[in-house]
Amino acid sequence: MKKNLFSVCLLMALALVMLAGCMSKSNDFPKYMAVQIDRGDGWSIIDDQGNILANGEYDAADAVSLIYGESYWVKSGGKFMLYSIKNPKKPVVNEEWDYATEMYDGRALVAKEGMPIHIIDEQGKTIAVLDKDITAVMRKTGFSDFFFKKSNGKYGWANKDGEIVKEGLQEIMLFDKSLVITLAKEDSKKYTIFDIQGNETGTFIADRIIGAANGFIGIIKNDKAYILDRKGDIVVSSNKYYALLPVSVNYCVGVRQDDKCALLDMKGDELIRAKYSDIYPAGNNMFYAVKDNGKVGVINDKDGTIVEFDYSRAISLGDNFLMQDGSTWLIIGQDGKRVGKEEFYRIASTPCDNAIFYSAEREYSLSDAPSATQVEKVAVIEADPANEDAETQEILETIEFQSDDDGYDPTLSTRKLTAADLSGKSKKDLEIMRNSIYARYGYKFKRKDLLNYFSQFLWYAPSTSDMSAAYKRMSSIEKYNIEFINKHE
Repeated sequence: MKKNLFSVCLLMALALVMLAGCMSKSNDFPKYMAVQIDRGDGWSIIDDQGNILANGEYDAADAVSLIYGESYWVKSGGKFMLYSIKNPKKPVVNEEWDYATEMYDGRALVAKEGMPIHIIDEQGKTIAVLDKDITAVMRKTGFSDFFFKKSNGKYGWANKDGEIVKEGLQEIMLFDKSLVITLAKEDSKKYTIFDIQGNETGTFIADRIIGAANGFIGIIKNDKAYILDRKGDIVVSSNKYYALLPVSVNYCVGVRQDDKCALLDMKGDELIRAKYSDIYPAGNNMFYAVKDNGKVGVINDKDGTIVEFDYSRAISLGDNFLMQDGSTWLIIGQDGKRVGKEEFYRIASTPCDNAIFYSAEREYSLSDAPSATQVEKVAVIEADPANEDAETQEILETIEFQSDDDGYDPTLSTRKLTAADLSGKSKKDLEIMRNSIYARYGYKFKRKDLLNYFSQFLWYAPSTSDMSAAYKRMSSIEKYNIEFINKHE
């Protein structure tokens, strides 16, 4: 297999966080965005038409979350406070939290040191307090429900109000808006499919799960790629593509051995031949496509160009597209024309968490941030956690970065890795995995190449030059995984 396995992990992450697969509804995307209009400005709030709703309202040192409804978070001095588009000048309530997920579908998970995890609504009112036996929760961006882990090591999931739907599971492998995939038993290749209401709908056997969206599952079995439905029945199969990734009820992306991506329908017919480095949903049956030179454009399902390939990054904003052109961001409409006259120096990298870990001693959290797809040749320098000044190895290769969790595999922070997780991975893959945990905690790499590499991701916010300080902030799972990867390198 020519494509490195880290890229495959990121394909998997795409399905986990892709805001409802194809996102045919624009309300699945943020309708507002925090931006810096010029370098050094405070954070302003704009809508999807480029109108400025709050001009420089928040300090440049603060961080502002994504805005799906009307409420959003501002993190200042390490604390989260809830604000509303209706009145950006004052918090909704005078309550601070140490950890918070995005406010989505009127709910957010929040926590403070030494307190159980809470669920609050857009008015800041507590909807539920989770049992202290729940030691970890994960709620991906764009998902109302969340899954959890209990102190007995078993997994389950709950609805947005904290009502438990299913528990006592061996492990949750994938969590989509319409289905949940669980491991039937440890060290097994058999998986069980549940609908979101907790009803078992089918089973399947796979060597690897690639992703899931809108009730479809991409798997690899015996070196052949398949798309399954929620019953586990085969919908699409392919020898031509080594991986198939469902992106909606109508489309899937096929990845060829030479890393070229094609768009297929759910009959397996090729709608767009394999010529792009990446294809991913832009909403309303449109897709972002990435060419070999790293330039991003927007196309329809017939490969018609909607937005020219003049941009380096792209993020959906309501019905429109935020496109990065050099050092500025522009809003482009579905007609391919500029929306509004404003240009923006920077868009916000959300400070919110997608996972919160609770224990009697301390909570740890993992930041989750949106980002665009980018394919680029980069130099990756490994950082040795035991000896920061150790001689490093430069790696030059093409890596595919996808999804809202751009450049980071959530598995590194949600469970202990096993030998099966690392099987088949090259030394380069392992080095990237290990370094990404340090980057996630804001470690400012001293090597310029490494700093530049992680700086391409919106979630990377270097805040400390002390590697040990970054290490101390990690959860026990993350520390274990760093050492575990080290041993296998």
